Parts: sequence; C-alpha cells; structure tokens
Amino acid sequence: MYRWGYSKGAYIRWNFAKYDDKRTYIRVANSYLGCAGASENYIQFKFTDGTFLKYDDIAEIDCGVYSLSSFLINEDDFKNKTVDMIRLKKSERKVDFANKKSKYTVHQMIKAVQ
Repeated sequence: MYRWGYSKGAYIRWNFAKYDDKRTYIRVANSYLGCAGASENYIQFKFTDGTFLKYDDIAEIDCGVYSLSSFLINEDDFKNKTVDMIRLKKSERKVDFANKKSKYTVHQMIKAVQ
C-alpha cells in the first residue's frame, strides 16, 4: 500500500488495480473512520485548479480492522490534474488529507498499474 497525504498524524493508505482500459480500482485502508462499503461512503478529490471529483464506495460492507473501501475511478479524470486534497468519508466520520508533497501524482499511480 502506498501512503499519500496527511491529516493529524494519519495518511491515506491505498493501492491501485486495473479494471479495464479506462477504469481503475482504488482500495483505501482507513478503518478508524468506520465501516467500508456503507451507503454514504465516498472519496472526493480536490484539484489545484479548484475543481472537485467524487466517487462512491462500492465495497461490500466490512467493519473489520482491515476493512478496505473500494472506488472505481476513470483515469481520464486525473490527466493533467494535481490533487491538492482528498476527503475520505466512511460510516463514522470524514477526514481531509492534504497533499504532503507526494512523490507521485494520482495519475502516475494509476498509470503504473497498466
């Protein structure tokens, strides 16, 4: 799992897996925010150009210690964009993670799984 961003001592830990030609799964581990797969869960990206992009959690409901939320994203949405902040909302709470000078852009991480 790759670490990205920072919020009060916590990072987003995620991995990427190719789904098809244009879509990629992101699996995010942050069980202290609550259960994965809950109906109101989402990940929202804020880009440096001021635009936002939101995806709903498509994982099966899992409230275990290592529950992983899953998001099916379109890689074209990240071309020529730099993520400034990520909001992760799970069943118990939401947290904003600021870009802490990540070594790779989200688009580079998506392209790496091809």
